[in-house]
Amino acid sequence: MSKLLWLSHTEPGHCVLGATRIKNVGKLHLGEAVPPDFGQPIQYKMSDLFPDDIELSDNYVVAGNVIISRRLRDGLEPLVAGHRLQYLPVSILNHKKRVASTDYFILHSQDVFDCIDVAKSKVKWNPLDKKEIMFCEQLVIDPGPVPSNVLIFRPKYWGSRILVADSLVKTLSAGGFVGLRFLDPAQYSGIE
Repeated sequence: MSKLLWLSHTEPGHCVLGATRIKNVGKLHLGEAVPPDFGQPIQYKMSDLFPDDIELSDNYVVAGNVIISRRLRDGLEPLVAGHRLQYLPVSILNHKKRVASTDYFILHSQDVFDCIDVAKSKVKWNPLDKKEIMFCEQLVIDPGPVPSNVLIFRPKYWGSRILVADSLVKTLSAGGFVGLRFLDPAQYSGIE
């Protein structure tokens, strides 16, 4: 079973979200459990670079965080029962900084596996944290450490990424969700 990177794409007319500050975001990337409110209200604002785009998608990836709609969460939950996932509530603000929706969540996988082939991926380590990948020339996944029943997880040393089993990708892709995009790690150049 192959593993794909969970990414996003923007449909015409759909907003792009700007990054936001999240305290202790490192806990998310390490797969640590966090309180549901994460100690703060988390808000993402529609990007001012695209002032006419106001429709909301079901899926965004912003600064390494996968943000999903309630509709996508409801479609995902029965497929990943038994997985260690948290859905951390976030709000989306429109261009005027008014709440456009409170029905969004950061998809936080607490399952982490040491599955990146560091040598074949030609990894560059973060100079400030030697246990965090900053870049790779290609992403090579070793499926050996990942149990076959795990459909969604974070790779150790690059926890800002989420990997998904291709069987789950096929099911989600058939669900009519807006903004979903998945990429074969072999096609990943380390920047997205």
